[in-house]
Amino acid sequence: MVARPKNKSYDQDTFYMATNKSSTTPISSFTQTNAFAMQHGIILGLILIILLGTLIAGLTNSTASLISTILIVVYPIIVGRLTFGFRKIVAPTDRFPLFKGFSHALFSMLYASIWAAIATYFYMRFFDNGHFVNTLLTSVSNPRMQELLKANELWFVSQTHSGPTILDSVRQMQNIPPATYAETVLYMNILLTPITSLIIGLCAMRNYTIPAQR
Repeated sequence: MVARPKNKSYDQDTFYMATNKSSTTPISSFTQTNAFAMQHGIILGLILIILLGTLIAGLTNSTASLISTILIVVYPIIVGRLTFGFRKIVAPTDRFPLFKGFSHALFSMLYASIWAAIATYFYMRFFDNGHFVNTLLTSVSNPRMQELLKANELWFVSQTHSGPTILDSVRQMQNIPPATYAETVLYMNILLTPITSLIIGLCAMRNYTIPAQR
């Protein structure tokens, strides 16, 4: 097995992996980060799928609603923990730049959103059978819910307090194809991912090298 050069750090553009042929193969920093992100994206994707499931169940179940709220808060924390774990593996004592942490968090959440979008499409296409929209319609049709929405000035879609209401919008959702629901899930995640990734990248960044212990 070929030893890695002493002056090479895992945080540089390339790192070396020994092969069974006693040769070294340079792997780019992007490939390294992307490989970890793909694996972590599966974990985060499962969490997002559970989150979406609890959001749907939470329309009629208070416990599921509480779980979905907890998952929304915990999700970015889990992404941060995975990024710190990535730093511990690839740069245990070396510098860890902002871009590397940002890239790992970004790619991980993007892969997770793809898994969540795929799961959303299959659920809405083959398993939902109108349950989601019908549950929303029942909830919004409830007189108490309507009074609550009106009291908070949320009954009308437009801020002019005229035109289509929330009830009209829910009824129109019956005509939305499954692909649109999947696209919405993907779009919302893509919209929020860069901001979350930047915060995680800043937290995981290390601009110094930890001295080796004697």
